[in-house]
Amino acid sequence: MNALANWLPSNQLEAISGSASSTFPFLNVKDYGALGDGVTDDTAAIQAAIAVSGPHAVIFGAGTFLVTDTINITQSRVNVYGAGEQSTIIKFQPLAGGKSVFKLANTLAQISIIGFGFTSTDTTLQKIMIETTNNEEVEIAHIASADTAWTGATSEGIRSHGRQFLHIHDVTISTDLPIHFMQNTTAPGIDCDHYRLGPSLYLIANNNPNILIDPAAIVNNLTIDGFSFNRGTNGLVFAGTAASAGNTITIANGRWEQQQGGTGWLIDISGTELINGLKIDQVYGVVGAKFIRLRNVTFATLSNCFYVGTSTSLDVDSTVFALVLTNFYGGATGSGANASLAGQTQISGDEVNTLSVPVNARYKSTDAGSVNSRFSVLNDVNMRAFTGTIANGATVNLWADFAGTEKGVIFIIAARNNTTGAPEGGIVVSTGTASGSSFLASNTTNFSLAAGAGKLSLTWGNSTNMQFTNQLAAGATATYSVLMLWK
Repeated sequence: MNALANWLPSNQLEAISGSASSTFPFLNVKDYGALGDGVTDDTAAIQAAIAVSGPHAVIFGAGTFLVTDTINITQSRVNVYGAGEQSTIIKFQPLAGGKSVFKLANTLAQISIIGFGFTSTDTTLQKIMIETTNNEEVEIAHIASADTAWTGATSEGIRSHGRQFLHIHDVTISTDLPIHFMQNTTAPGIDCDHYRLGPSLYLIANNNPNILIDPAAIVNNLTIDGFSFNRGTNGLVFAGTAASAGNTITIANGRWEQQQGGTGWLIDISGTELINGLKIDQVYGVVGAKFIRLRNVTFATLSNCFYVGTSTSLDVDSTVFALVLTNFYGGATGSGANASLAGQTQISGDEVNTLSVPVNARYKSTDAGSVNSRFSVLNDVNMRAFTGTIANGATVNLWADFAGTEKGVIFIIAARNNTTGAPEGGIVVSTGTASGSSFLASNTTNFSLAAGAGKLSLTWGNSTNMQFTNQLAAGATATYSVLMLWK
């Protein structure tokens, strides 16, 4: 009763307590024959109250309500309230596997399920607490299941088949797979839009991730803020395989502990399709688990994160573009913590020093198609930075998208002859044409502004393309770094 007082006015509380008769649109399941004694099957009585036509609220008082089959919600604007996680208990004893307690029919809106505890003595059948398909404006809050009281055949807490504006908060879900987001087969592509998880998201998984997003799902504007992952093989797993797998994911204010298996990640977003915009903030990784793995992510910002484990703090490759670390503690190398940044070049920030990764750093993918090779710094001064190895006789196009309006172009090139070890390169100022290019400072012995045998040359291949060519002695490769600045 006390928990329910947080979201219902006094006249509705009277309907629950029995001090006033419940009248439409606030319907008490006991008026439809439910006893809540934990012995009598209340399934039909609960279904009758929920099935009343028109928008209404269905109220459960304190008690243990035995349910043996799915309670179907088939119309919009139906709100279901218990008296709190420890007061209103749903004892689910299904006769077949794959059953949900509350199942929202396809294409509904404005549904709430609030204030229930879930339990079952069955440990062999798959059970799902709440399942929703292609619905919007759904709120699930103040629900709970006790440890080991909801298990069997990968039982689940909340399963969603899409649509938008699902809010899950103030929950304690202990089960095999606490939260499962699946593809929306009714409206493909609207699988997980504007979903918000948290605050007070306390999840306990059993040999599964705490949150699993199926690979075929598309995620847009997902926020997970205020969470505690416990046990399980991973924290969050999303390996997107659908084209344009998602945009703008925020994960903040959480941790993971008591990990099972020793090889999982707190956050694993490692699909084959692109996620645009990822922010991870104020997340804490502990001993016994890996921290963050990313693949095919653009514009990823990891800030104020702290990893005290002894495994991998960060694993990214060249499919991650525009990676920024801000106040990111990846663990000291002496502790066993390590990082894998294959395919990434640090272009600014702190030195690595004794940490697995710099505390503050900006990275550029070595992928030639990287979207982060050009960005604005210092009051609209543009900068492009890249590095690589140029084969003997090969040419690198430094600026294939020159528009002809740029001013004050500066090329800073540092190179090394990989055969002799001799340094090459210099600083070049250009007005944007071959005739307007000149050295500010350079090693002119082996570097020139004109093609020539035995040299590394910087020339204009045409009006829109600056070229860097290796004409060193036969067989000699060169490793180079180029920084370009222009207005």
